[in-house]
Amino acid sequence: GQSALSDADKEVVAKTMAALALKPGAIVLLSGFHDPSGDAATNATLAKARAGSVRDALVAGGVAAERIKFRKPESTVGSGSAEEGRRVEIRVQ
Repeated sequence: GQSALSDADKEVVAKTMAALALKPGAIVLLSGFHDPSGDAATNATLAKARAGSVRDALVAGGVAAERIKFRKPESTVGSGSAEEGRRVEIRVQ
């Protein structure tokens, strides 16, 4: 039930910022996910909060907010392990 970034997550955010620095016209698409346990509405909010935490870290790192877009996936429930479900997908386009 957490949306805070771990040290490993912060490393991925740093790599994303580096990729965006190389592509000044690119945008980043963020999609939040959750595992299948718990209340569906709470999980949907949590998935969005996870993506918001990544956005906040990118903005704090100097990425312009208008370069960051949210993309709601067809299903916010991750497949595979519960740990795999608790993630944010990042796409630089």
